Amino acid sequence: MKVLRLMLILVITSIHLFAQTPVKSNTKGKFGSVGGLVLDCDDKINMYLALTGSTKSRKIDLTKYSRWDLSEQFLTKDWNTKVQGFQGSCTSFAVANCISIQRNIDNWLLKKDRNLVQYSPSFIFNVAKSKYRDPFKSACEEGISYIDAYLVVRDLGIPSLSSCPYEPSGIGCHVAYYPKLSAYKEALNMKIGNFQRPFRKIDVFKTLLVDTPFNAICVGVYLTSAYEDATSDKAGKWVKPGVGDGKTAHAMLIVGFDNVKNAFKVLDWQGKNSGDQGVIWMDYSLIENPTVVFDAYIVSHSTEYLDPRTGARTGAPDIDRKGDFSFWIKSGYQTVKDKLIISCRYVNKETKKAVFKVSDFGTGELIKDDIYLNAGGGSRCFSFGEDTYKITLVEIAKRGSQFNILNRFASVVKLEKINAGQCDN
Repeated sequence: MKVLRLMLILVITSIHLFAQTPVKSNTKGKFGSVGGLVLDCDDKINMYLALTGSTKSRKIDLTKYSRWDLSEQFLTKDWNTKVQGFQGSCTSFAVANCISIQRNIDNWLLKKDRNLVQYSPSFIFNVAKSKYRDPFKSACEEGISYIDAYLVVRDLGIPSLSSCPYEPSGIGCHVAYYPKLSAYKEALNMKIGNFQRPFRKIDVFKTLLVDTPFNAICVGVYLTSAYEDATSDKAGKWVKPGVGDGKTAHAMLIVGFDNVKNAFKVLDWQGKNSGDQGVIWMDYSLIENPTVVFDAYIVSHSTEYLDPRTGARTGAPDIDRKGDFSFWIKSGYQTVKDKLIISCRYVNKETKKAVFKVSDFGTGELIKDDIYLNAGGGSRCFSFGEDTYKITLVEIAKRGSQFNILNRFASVVKLEKINAGQCDN
C-alpha cells in the first residue's frame, strides 16, 4: 500500500510539472506561444506569500484620479518591441517589467535619477526553468508560475536586459542561452523582499497604482476569444469576457487606468502591432470576473508589508542595500521595516521637523513614542529585543509632485541597526 501511495504521489507531481496550460491553436499560430502561465495550487503559494500586517492606511480619494499611467514615465519607450515569441515566458515578462517600473520610480523619487533601467525576463525564465528536469526543462514553449518567477528574483535578484538578452525563439531556454556569471553577480543588486495577493477589486487596483510607492500589478488571466479580438483591434479593447477553455493562462501587467475608456491599461508581450501599440485596455468589470482575471500579485523591494485590503501603504525603499533601511513616509502613514512599524504622525515643511512612533509589527505594542526629529541628521535611538536602532530624519522633501498627489511633503528617514555603545541620545 505504501508503494502504491508513493507511485500515486509521483504521478500527480508529474502531472503538475509537465501537463502545462494548453494553448489554443489559433492563438499559438498568431503569436508563437501565448499563454504559458503555469498555475500553482494555493497550498504552494501560501508557503511563500508575505503575511499581511494589521496596518491602518489612509483611504485614497479615487475621485481625484480619472487617468493614471506608470508606464509613461517609468518604463523604457521600446518595451513593446520586446516580444514573448515562441516561449511560454509571459510570467517572466510581467515580473521583469513590474520590477523595472518600481526601480525606476525609486530612482526618480529618491535619487532624482531619471535614467530608465529595464530588467531581463530571460534571466527569470531560464533560471526558473533550469530548476526542473527534462523534458519540461528544455520545453521552452512551456511556461512557469508566478511563484517560480518571484522566488528567482527574491533569492537571486535580476540583472538588466542588456546583461542578459532575451532570445524569443523556441530554444531560448536551452543551456546555450543561460545567464552568464556576470549576470548572476549583477542580479544580486536587485532583489525583491516579498510578494502578496491583493483583493481583485477595481478600487483596490486603482489605489495600488496611485498610492505610494505606485506598484504595477501582475495579473493572471484566462485567454478567451475576446483577448484575441483585442489583440487584433487597434484600440486594444477587451470589454466582454469572451469564450475560452478556462485553462489557457497568460500573465500580463496592469500599469494604469482610464475612466473615459472604463478600463485598466494592461501590458502584453506580443509586440507593438498587437492591440493598442502592445497594450490591452481591459474593462473594469473583467477585473472582478474570475473567469477572466483569476489571480494578481504586488511586490516590494524590501520587507515592507503592503495592505491588500485597500491597496494603500507607505514609503518607497532605498534599494542601494548599504546595510540600513532608507525610505520616505507621508504624514499619517506608516511602513514596516525589520519587524518594526514606523509611523509618521506629523510633518512640518516650514520648521523641517517630523514626529514618529515605533511599534512591534508582531504584537502592535508601542516601542517608542513622540520621536521628534529635525531634518538634516536629527536622530534618536531605541531598543527592541536585543537590538538597538537609530532613526534619522534625512530631509523633508516633495515626493510624487509629478503625480499631483495631495500632501506631497514627506519625511525621508533612515533606520540603522547599531551597537548599543554607538547611541549618543
